[in-house]
Amino acid sequence: MGESKMLLQAVVAGLLVSQCLGLHLSPDTDVAVGAEAELVGGIDDLLRQFLEDFRANMSSGFPQWGIPVLDPLHFNKAELAVDQSGFRIYFNVSEGDVTDLSTFVIDDVHVSVLTLKARLALSWPDIKLACSYYLDGLIAELFPLYGHGPSSISVGHVAASIDADLKHNRSDGHDHIQIENLDFNFHLDDMTIQIHNLFDSEDMATVIDGFAQDVGPLLIDVLVNDTRRDLLPAIVAELNTLLWNVTIPVLDAPEDTRALVPSLGSSANADAFFDQLIPNLAKFFPDPLPLPEWDATAAGTGIKCYNGHLNGLSTIFRGGESTLAYDESGEWLSINSEIHFHELKGGYSVKLEVFGIGPHVTADIKLSNTKAKFGAEINAKTLQIKLTQLKLSDIGGVSVTVRGLGIFEFLLDPIIDLIVDAFKGPIANAISSAMYSAVEGVLDKIDLLEILKNL
Repeated sequence: MGESKMLLQAVVAGLLVSQCLGLHLSPDTDVAVGAEAELVGGIDDLLRQFLEDFRANMSSGFPQWGIPVLDPLHFNKAELAVDQSGFRIYFNVSEGDVTDLSTFVIDDVHVSVLTLKARLALSWPDIKLACSYYLDGLIAELFPLYGHGPSSISVGHVAASIDADLKHNRSDGHDHIQIENLDFNFHLDDMTIQIHNLFDSEDMATVIDGFAQDVGPLLIDVLVNDTRRDLLPAIVAELNTLLWNVTIPVLDAPEDTRALVPSLGSSANADAFFDQLIPNLAKFFPDPLPLPEWDATAAGTGIKCYNGHLNGLSTIFRGGESTLAYDESGEWLSINSEIHFHELKGGYSVKLEVFGIGPHVTADIKLSNTKAKFGAEINAKTLQIKLTQLKLSDIGGVSVTVRGLGIFEFLLDPIIDLIVDAFKGPIANAISSAMYSAVEGVLDKIDLLEILKNL
């Protein structure tokens, strides 16, 4: 189906140009990759506008791109031939017209320069196909399949979405966007089918139509899920071949990309940047955080602390001035700031053991004036961000309440001293390590471009 491939090529080329160059593409716009273009609006807005323009002109086609009318989308012939053990079928549809393709609704469109992820979700209230069909086959060498004549299919409440992981490829000295992984989902709620002269019988055709309408949506869901694993690699390869021919001047020229990053030398701008970064960081902090078990001895008594937890690590806010500065190359932007926590509360179960016996008690813990140092580097060319520092720098106060000691009340002060020392030493290190590990792997999920645009 040459028309489908032509449509795919036109959409991919147009979308990529609009993403990379910030072009407002309309049917009267000549696509010239690498041409000077005014950067106006965000990538998502530009992509949405392109889709709206594309939809508005599907019924007239795009002569300047060599694309015919797309709604209705006409095709001459499509064939399916299967010949396996016990199953032989030949099926074709001809002179087909697919209508209502231009009625799609843009449910979601998002491209993140930072995370190199893209998502597109569209839906259609109804899509119709009218065509002629021819069927000839044999199942289990016993049951013949045959028929020919006009047919029509109408599918309703159709939803399709694409999620892509992107990557940069600079192997030839230019920046190319390539698709690393692609996932496609398709679903429809209802289907109406009319197939005339199936088995040379209108009555039999009516029965088959009713059965197909009941099970058709489910079968299509199963078919899509079963075949997409085999089809997606070929689709990704085809798309990457098309994408390779579009370079990205914005990423080729560091000085152009640098224009996306405002002057952040002043502490006011640095603070404003970090204040917008904080809420994005907070959702990745482990909260509650399990605390490690540990053992100690006090006054000849064995003490085991277990089932430890700490709540409140996500209650972070900026606690001092932030700094942002470029390195000598102008490629990396370092950000440093101090994080404070509104309130940290936790606890441990404590097992006391004297001569093999002793009670289980509870220790409630509150940390006050707790601070952490945060440091990261941002690539001004790609907006890649990497964590360089996230560590508790000060625990101002540790308040401990121990309940259930009974006759072991004489151990109250030694237990409190042990817990305070642990939280200002090995437990603080464990908390720092857990925060760093949790945040390091997910920093690339933060859309820095949006933050920078809002400054």
